[in-house]
Amino acid sequence: MARVGGYVTAGDLPKIKELLAEREQVATWQQAELMADSRPAEPVLVQEAYRGYNLVRFGRRTFAVPQASGPSRSAATGLGGYVSGATVSEVHRLLSEQTADERARSADGSSQPFLILEGHRGHNLVRFGQRTYAVRQSTGPFLPEAAQRGDYIVGSTAAEVTATVDALIHAELERNADLLPDTAILIDTTYDGMNLIRYRRRTFAINRNDGAFDIERFRAGGFVGGVEAASAEEALPALASASAIGVEIAVRADGQKPIPATPTAHPG
Repeated sequence: MARVGGYVTAGDLPKIKELLAEREQVATWQQAELMADSRPAEPVLVQEAYRGYNLVRFGRRTFAVPQASGPSRSAATGLGGYVSGATVSEVHRLLSEQTADERARSADGSSQPFLILEGHRGHNLVRFGQRTYAVRQSTGPFLPEAAQRGDYIVGSTAAEVTATVDALIHAELERNADLLPDTAILIDTTYDGMNLIRYRRRTFAINRNDGAFDIERFRAGGFVGGVEAASAEEALPALASASAIGVEIAVRADGQKPIPATPTAHPG
């Protein structure tokens, strides 16, 4: 982000407005999830008609229920077959990647570039020649010759490409945050119910429901499931591993690699 004399320049304002709007929407979803979590044994509709799905909160998870299925089903009839995540934002991401890959498969018989996902962190995903490319929206349309030059992020699937885009965005946000190392700066709110915080050139992941970040509280173990790492891309695999095997994460006081702690049960 450009600065002159310590101030944000006018050229940054559209991006700032976009980020503020995104955070306001995320805050709305978080509030709906918190209200639903006060009665976790009951399925609660938290977002209606998102890309043909109703998003339902149950057992502190968010499920994408196809609208064609009719009324949201309860635990008695099972939600296990649906796309699910810890948060609305995570489910949005999973549905976007799933839809993009479905479009990619349908486009693989075409010799023309095909837009499969629009607006992922300022990038459009384009399928061309059985490969998926991330094109910065600011650079204009996809160009086959630019792809041949290696100008775009490229991968086999939408999930692979969006993960690379996320890594680059996180790195950029961390570099910007490191200009103010003694200020705790929020760099992401969308990963598996966690907030990513940059502080003193380290990245911390804390549960979004645990309140404001405080380094002394973190060192004292006051953020259950918290992770500390040199970067977001080091922190995220630890979070993903913990989520997959159902454990909490403990963090050493010396800031070294996170270690597994006590197993916990996840709702089925």
